[in-house]
Amino acid sequence: MDQKHDGMARNVAGEDDEQSIRFSVLDVLRMAAGLVLLIAVMLKFGTGSFFPRFSAKNTSSSTHEQVPGPYWATKSLPLLFSASELAHFSGRAPNVPILLGIKSHVFDVSSRASMYGPRGPYSKFAGCDCSRVFSHSMWDVRGMRESCSASLDALSGPELERVDEWLRFFERKYPLIGYMREPHETHGEMPVSV
Repeated sequence: MDQKHDGMARNVAGEDDEQSIRFSVLDVLRMAAGLVLLIAVMLKFGTGSFFPRFSAKNTSSSTHEQVPGPYWATKSLPLLFSASELAHFSGRAPNVPILLGIKSHVFDVSSRASMYGPRGPYSKFAGCDCSRVFSHSMWDVRGMRESCSASLDALSGPELERVDEWLRFFERKYPLIGYMREPHETHGEMPVSV
């Protein structure tokens, strides 16, 4: 009887040594899909996109590499705009670009006409410098109700920083066309005949 008991003990010990973990093809596919999903979620939180974007472009706000559209090919950029000149670029006239001003910088946002054009949610920003509106928090709806103004007077430090953040956003995303003229400046030609 002792021999039987010893044989069983050896058998149990032998089974533990010989057991191996096996994965089916379906298990391997599930693990691979899980890893892809994990990486996509990490990319979303890290870069704002589920998929990596590889680009040789330098997106630094100090070097502006956006190329203006063909409308600007015959113009000598950067241009100077008065408030009334900028108003002609609101997206209401056919074949005229949509321009937006922030902190006296003027950007061509025509590539996103669905956003900044006459029927877009941000149409109020087109054809004017609305710097003050950009001082509000992204989730503060008061900013959308406020009338456009280029004045940054009486803004707090955090509000001015929000305006600067938006300026950097537009520098990365849209071509710089020119700058706003100081109200007392009257020289210079209008960039487009209207």
